[in-house]
Amino acid sequence: MRQARGSIYVVDLHTTSGESPPFGTIGDTLRNRRFALHFPVPVVLGLEEHLDFTMLEYLNNLGYITMGFEGGQHDAPTSADHIEAAAWIALEATDILERPDRLPQVERSRLLLAKVTRRLPRVVEVRYRHAVEPGSGFRMRPGYATFQKVTLGEPLAVDRLSEYAATENGRILMPLYQPLGDDGFFIVREFRRFWLRVSALLRYMRADRIVHWLPGVQRDPAEPDTYIVDEHVARYFAIQIFHLLGYRRKRTQGTALVVSRRPHDLPGT
Repeated sequence: MRQARGSIYVVDLHTTSGESPPFGTIGDTLRNRRFALHFPVPVVLGLEEHLDFTMLEYLNNLGYITMGFEGGQHDAPTSADHIEAAAWIALEATDILERPDRLPQVERSRLLLAKVTRRLPRVVEVRYRHAVEPGSGFRMRPGYATFQKVTLGEPLAVDRLSEYAATENGRILMPLYQPLGDDGFFIVREFRRFWLRVSALLRYMRADRIVHWLPGVQRDPAEPDTYIVDEHVARYFAIQIFHLLGYRRKRTQGTALVVSRRPHDLPGT
């Protein structure tokens, strides 16, 4: 990192157990957003709030520009093509490609990914994660694919104790169809481009400097860029404001949430 002459990028390439179109996941910083929006696939925000100790989160906090890319279902014949397309776009987006004759391959890659995701939202935000307990006998109901629409109360999965339904209208993300894993499914909802622009503007204006004026919100005296939010006082709207400012859930502390922003999500970065 110290010897690099410019920004360092990390793209983590994956496939999923359930049927899925290609999509990207990022820690919500302005630099990550700019990079991820080069890829004509849905971009998922907020996943890092629900996953602990991931490699990309660690590298992001060190100052790397990071993105996870899901190419499709493990055994789908198209998944390798999607991942290859993502690699070409990443090379072009990071200014690594020099030979002009390679640019047609980048354009073909963009067209491929855009075609298979053309009916999907550009950016979504995670609203709910269903955690799977070891030995619970968790089973998804058959037939669900990533980004399939679901409605409030729709039965999605069962285990030995209960049946689990959609917590709100939205889309399902990464339904678990393999025996391993502790993420049963996620519910996501579209994050409109208008709010992306509002969010970027608020960050450039450093609006976070006055967020502690909100009722139930106080600075963490021990950590910079960290706030303690009393959920009994600061209702749901406060968390949404923190999301716009780049702060995400870090941990629970009694009746309060501790939210933090990455050190490299600053105006001008």
